[in-house]
Amino acid sequence: MGFKKKFLLFSFLVYFFKLISMSCFGEESRGTVSGLTLRQGVGARPFGMGEAYVAVSDDINALFSNPAGLAGIQKKELNTMYFKGLADVQTGFLGYVVPWEKRGSLAMGFLYLNGGRIKINYLDGNSHSFEAQRDYVGILSYAREINYSFLLGGNVKLLHSTLVEEYTAQTLSADLGIMYKKLMNNNLSIGFTVQNIGTGIKYSDGEDDLPFTLKGGIAYKLNIEGIENYMGFINEVSSKRDILPGCLFSLEVEKPKEMEFKGKLGFEYGKYWKEHRYLLRGGYKLGYAPDTYTFGVGCEFEQFQFDYGIGILKDLGLLHKVSFTIRFSV
Repeated sequence: MGFKKKFLLFSFLVYFFKLISMSCFGEESRGTVSGLTLRQGVGARPFGMGEAYVAVSDDINALFSNPAGLAGIQKKELNTMYFKGLADVQTGFLGYVVPWEKRGSLAMGFLYLNGGRIKINYLDGNSHSFEAQRDYVGILSYAREINYSFLLGGNVKLLHSTLVEEYTAQTLSADLGIMYKKLMNNNLSIGFTVQNIGTGIKYSDGEDDLPFTLKGGIAYKLNIEGIENYMGFINEVSSKRDILPGCLFSLEVEKPKEMEFKGKLGFEYGKYWKEHRYLLRGGYKLGYAPDTYTFGVGCEFEQFQFDYGIGILKDLGLLHKVSFTIRFSV
């Protein structure tokens, strides 16, 4: 596919996503949003990078950031995640992706959220404890390389949600994503996604909107191997240096349906030592209440990868997220 055709295809898809956004952000759209679990991010790696991941999305975490990135995965991946939020909110995730040569990648995932318990005190002196929220999300995704650098993917998500052990709802939603990679000597990538396209969710009488979200971003990989060699920071030459990530910088803009624009910044530094890769991450989420600083670490041992991320909320405490990934040969 020539450059002109690729440009036209990319422009058409951006225009298509714009039409979707206009229909969902129109003046007649309802203002109440539910099903926020569909907006839940997964993975300690993107969490440590401030979730500025829409243009990175090069692993199983692409399921919740940009499904187009799944097309670039070269090996089968199995991923588990655990997240400890505020007020005893806990989230777990299990995902699996299978790449097919020249046929794209197929992925599936399962997300579980426990919203903790709330206690109600009655006037007669009695009290009762309720489970605040319990959600299950099943995900099926397919992504494909249109050509060497252009990726396209989509998700279908099924949400089953229960509030205060009484109100239950189910809904289907979809995500669409595109990525344009390998720009500027394979160092720059651009990503765009539309998330949670659907008709709504109904717990009782009224129907609420889904948490429709637009995301766009860029990521740039700076190979600092030469700088490190010059300054004497590299003590051992690894046979795997050809895939050394160096420093990865990412910038993302997000527009949730019910909120103003948000900004996300993230970085990741990777280095090999004794044939294993170690990673350091940081991020900042701007426009949230409160703004969030994130940090993370990761390590790869052969086919195994462990990631840990921590979020710092002003005066509210810490958020912790842990992920474990296994990669298999295709």
